[in-house]
Amino acid sequence: MRVYEAIVKALEGVGVGAAFGGAGENAAGLMLALKHSSIRPVITRHEQAASFMACGYAMHSDQLGFCFATAGPGAFNLFSGLAVAMSDSYPVLAVSGYASLDWKGKGL
Repeated sequence: MRVYEAIVKALEGVGVGAAFGGAGENAAGLMLALKHSSIRPVITRHEQAASFMACGYAMHSDQLGFCFATAGPGAFNLFSGLAVAMSDSYPVLAVSGYASLDWKGKGL
């Protein structure tokens, strides 16, 4: 079992019904894991929208909101919605991809 498959299985176990995020190279593993799960992926155009949608989902469903993004700037863009979730005490989990250490310092 791969890491993203384990994450998706755990999310299913706690009743998450939707995952909000943007497609990207670092999130490809998560997207593939979601394809074979009961969790509905909602693809957004911007990561900030994904975090606000996860916050809204948590607010109106009383379930864990889940959002994801690619590494670097994509993950940084999640912060606005996560700040709202934190300040209003809504349960939101954010997951980000990572860049391979082989790429470190290459500007890729």
